[in-house]
Amino acid sequence: MPEEKLTIDSTTAKERLSLDKLKSVWGLIFGTRALQFDALLAKVPTSKELTDIGVRLGKPNIESVVFDLDATLVPAYTDIPPEIIEILRGYIADSRQAIIYTNSPHSNRLDTLRQAGVPIAETGRGKPSLEGFKTLCQQHVINPSTTAMIGNFPVTDMPLVPNGETP
Repeated sequence: MPEEKLTIDSTTAKERLSLDKLKSVWGLIFGTRALQFDALLAKVPTSKELTDIGVRLGKPNIESVVFDLDATLVPAYTDIPPEIIEILRGYIADSRQAIIYTNSPHSNRLDTLRQAGVPIAETGRGKPSLEGFKTLCQQHVINPSTTAMIGNFPVTDMPLVPNGETP
């Protein structure tokens, strides 16, 4: 009997083309969603800096912050430095939720964040995904209208929300 060849799909979630990503690109180019990106940040803001940004944007009540990991909090595939842990702890100290929502499965880095008290979203859906974002909001009991998403690229970090509606 001939030997069967086992093939393994080693692409990451970010490398796969998904319907969610296509809808996200479409919404950025042709929809009102292009108007929803209010701020481009040069670095990960502290909780106080995010408060100041929110006030300037007319959104002073940011209660929860969802962070991407790679190319946002840290360069891709690098360890979590202590200063990032301190920034995230600052959010928690200010009574804000700071949650990591990543397509990166590197457990040693995620374990570092968990040990620091930072929750990791486990939605079963890669970003961008409106269903994944809804699951994240339910799991962590957060209000989407008072939540900021901080990521490195809108197409892979933001779920498609038609017409600016809250999920």
